[in-house]
Amino acid sequence: MSLKTILKEQGKTQAQLAALIGVSEPTVSRWVRGSSLIPTQMLRAVSQALGVPLELLVPENVGSEGIAA
Repeated sequence: MSLKTILKEQGKTQAQLAALIGVSEPTVSRWVRGSSLIPTQMLRAVSQALGVPLELLVPENVGSEGIAA
C-alpha cells in the first residue's frame, strides 16, 4: 500500500506526518510522490506514527537504500 493511500485513508496530511516523525514536510512529500525513498532507519517511525505494520510500507522491491513509498 502506498504512503499516499495510507495518509488519505487516515485523513492525515503530509505536514502532520512530518511533525510526528521529526522530518520536514518536503521530505514526506518526496516519499509520497515516490521521488525519494523512505530510509530504512525511518520505517519504524513512519509505521508507529501511522499505526500500521511495517509490512504494509514495504513493497516487494526492497533495496538497500530504503523503501519506495
